[in-house]
Amino acid sequence: PISWFSILVAVYWLGVAAMLLRFVGSFVSLNRLLRKSRKIDSGEYRLIISPENVVPFIFFRYIVLSEKDYRENPTEVILHEKMHIRKKHNIDVVFSELFLAAHWFNPMVWLMCRDLREIHEYEADSAVIDAGVEAQKYQLLLVKKAVGERRFTSVVNSFNQTKIKNRITMMLKTESSGWARLKVLFVVP
Repeated sequence: PISWFSILVAVYWLGVAAMLLRFVGSFVSLNRLLRKSRKIDSGEYRLIISPENVVPFIFFRYIVLSEKDYRENPTEVILHEKMHIRKKHNIDVVFSELFLAAHWFNPMVWLMCRDLREIHEYEADSAVIDAGVEAQKYQLLLVKKAVGERRFTSVVNSFNQTKIKNRITMMLKTESSGWARLKVLFVVP
């Protein structure tokens, strides 16, 4: 007779296998895209210009963007993606995907992975604005890029990973003063 525990263990390992297959599938698709794209070395990163209409993203030292983005918005897009590279966001993404593969059944892990990517986007957006790009121009670019392809989502940081409204809201927020942060300490006791 087969026990319930054996069935649960089998279902768990099937889920892990499916998640790892998804992970490996992203690498295979990414490799195909990299092979058929034009490459430009730039010291700090390698620019991959795809003939396909892809949403800009990074994969470690590679910045991938479409020919159209390279012609129309290279400065803002490349700056955003360079910020992901400098902050080593792909390391977080790969570890979170492996953690997700082991804990695929836990909705909190799915939310944590989504929130991590959202935080990465906030950090990169903030760095772009701090670098001197006009906020309204950049926000308009985000809205334009809001619709796009998502073939490599499990292994890359994409220009279009989060809800655009949240990203724009975060750009408009001002940082709290030291006194405002200190007031929170009075509420804690």
